[in-house]
Amino acid sequence: MYALTAGFASRCRSVILVAISGMLPALGYASEAAVERGPDLVHSSVGYIALAVFVLAYALVVAEEFTHLRKSKPVIIAAGLICGLTQPDFE
Repeated sequence: MYALTAGFASRCRSVILVAISGMLPALGYASEAAVERGPDLVHSSVGYIALAVFVLAYALVVAEEFTHLRKSKPVIIAAGLICGLTQPDFE
């Protein structure tokens, strides 16, 4: 009897979670008109440099066994560089 009740409660939680998560994207669409757009970095030199920094950091994470660096070090450095590169464009 207990196993049947626990299974039912688990299914109910799953259904409720799926229903709530299905409604979350609607909240983002509702506020889209009020959002101010930032600069377009897709085809700029800053965008390409940021992408290259990200790829280099990812390559260092993959080569962790050979470089003997922790995974967090290249990622934190790359995040700081990317933030520093893109920050002047958002002022």
